[in-house]
Amino acid sequence: MLVAAVALAATLTLGRGNAHAAKRALWVWKQGLPGQPIQADAAMAAVARAGGVDSQQLREVARAESGDRTLTLLSGPDGSGHACFSVATTGFATQFHCGWQASTRAILARPMFGGTDPQTLNRGLVVGVARGDVARLILTRSDGTTTDLTLNFWNGFAYGGSSAGSIPVALTAYNAAGRQLDRMTFEASAPCGGLTSAC
Repeated sequence: MLVAAVALAATLTLGRGNAHAAKRALWVWKQGLPGQPIQADAAMAAVARAGGVDSQQLREVARAESGDRTLTLLSGPDGSGHACFSVATTGFATQFHCGWQASTRAILARPMFGGTDPQTLNRGLVVGVARGDVARLILTRSDGTTTDLTLNFWNGFAYGGSSAGSIPVALTAYNAAGRQLDRMTFEASAPCGGLTSAC
C-alpha cells in the first residue's frame, strides 16, 4: 500500500508538472516579445533599468484610454530574454514583473481608478495580456453590465470607462470550447490623486 501510495503521489506530481509546463508554453510569442516597439521616456527607462529590463527594447502591448488619461501595458526582455511586464501612465510606470511565467493564471491584468475630482470615482482603466488558449474575454462593469474585450495580435487587451457605472470590476476568460479558464476581480478604490498614479 505504501509503494502504491508513493507511486500515485509521484504520478500526480508529474501530472501537475506537465500541466504547468503546458500552460507556460502558451505564454510564448512567436515574435519573441509581444507588442509594438516604442521609444521609452525617462520614467519608463528608469523603471526598466531598475528591474533589470533592457530599456532599449520596450514594447507597447495594449493601451486603454478614458478622457485625457491613458494606461499602457509595456513589455521588455530581462537578462534571459524572457518577457517582463509593466503598466505606465503619464510620468509614472510600475516595477516590471518578470516572475509571471510560473503563474497558472490565464490572464495578467492591472487596473487603475480615478475621478474628475478627489471625491469622485468615475474613471476606470484596465490593460493586460491573455494566455494563448484564451478565446473570449468578458469584462464586468460596476453597474453589472458586461462587454467582450477584443484581443489584439499579441493577445493584449484594454478597456477604459468614464462614468461611475462603467468601472471595471471583473475579467473572465474562456477557451474556444466555452470553458472558464480564469476569473480576476478588482476592488474599485477611491481615487489616488485622480488618474496620476496607479491604485
